[in-house]
Amino acid sequence: LHSENHNSNVMVENVANYVCEPAISALTNGSANITVKWSKVAGAAGYQVYRKAGSGSWTLAKTITSGSTVSWSDTKATSSGTKYQYKVRAIAKTSAGTIVNKSTDSAIATRYFLTQPKISAVTNTSTGITVEWGKVTGATAYKLYRKAGSTGEWKLYKTTVDTSYTNTGLKSGVKYQYKVVAVKTVGSTDYTSAASAIKTKYFVAAPVINSIVNGATSITVKWDKVAGATGYRVYRKAGTSSTAEWTLIKTIDSGDTLSYADLNRTNGTKYQYKIVAIKTVSGTNYVGAYSNVRTMYRLTRPTIASATNSGAGKITVKWDKNDKATGYQVKYVVGSTTKTVKVTSAS
Repeated sequence: LHSENHNSNVMVENVANYVCEPAISALTNGSANITVKWSKVAGAAGYQVYRKAGSGSWTLAKTITSGSTVSWSDTKATSSGTKYQYKVRAIAKTSAGTIVNKSTDSAIATRYFLTQPKISAVTNTSTGITVEWGKVTGATAYKLYRKAGSTGEWKLYKTTVDTSYTNTGLKSGVKYQYKVVAVKTVGSTDYTSAASAIKTKYFVAAPVINSIVNGATSITVKWDKVAGATGYRVYRKAGTSSTAEWTLIKTIDSGDTLSYADLNRTNGTKYQYKIVAIKTVSGTNYVGAYSNVRTMYRLTRPTIASATNSGAGKITVKWDKNDKATGYQVKYVVGSTTKTVKVTSAS
């Protein structure tokens, strides 16, 4: 529009461009912000974003000075569980940069900010993998997502009000990845946080000790093979003291080695053993749950001093005394039959 200033004969330009209101297309929770996105308005020279936190008043939170910028991250919207509302106006300017017109407000969009959860532990157990995470203020539930294998897809696995979950029915040796999202349900709407950092775990099943025997110079422990394991760790506890502790005595770097001979143990001492399986991937050891515990008292083998005919149909056998024994077994063979006699006195 042009009007003539008759006093100075100077033409004055009054620009008042009409601009439509934007439409907010998305509100997204980030790790420490809410990102607002809206539609681009033709002829807009920028936008004004208004925010209302909780039951507070509307305030101008940000002025955008580009008509092509259609998103903004609100880094002050970080109070977990708090309701935040937004509306956006488009603005028009003169060539000198003066705002001369604003659109009407967009429709109001609402978001509850929720802090990004943090997974505190991912642990192999005897039944599966247990995932634990910290409580998020304002959350009414959590969604646990899982990705199985190297080529699998992320899937919602469990929705729970708890801050831990044990994922059962897993395959030993397989890679599993987890992430957690906090949820606040208001009415019929779920407001979700940003996903936690991803945690990876290879599930390694617990071994089963199937045999433990006193040998000539050792106690030998044997266990069943664990699928996907690249090695095992053998732990031992010695004695009967309540303060006795488990000690790692051997790391085996082969998934096919299924026994260990614990040499030179003390005669008469109680020993307990348990095993864990390991899967090593790119230098990281993923450790399974402990096996069953098996107990053995170490007893050195006797030395037979003599075996002599001592009468009709009799052989007398003599051996060295073991001060820690409570008795002995004598085995003898008649033809192809082996027989055992139990001697119930240590002396």
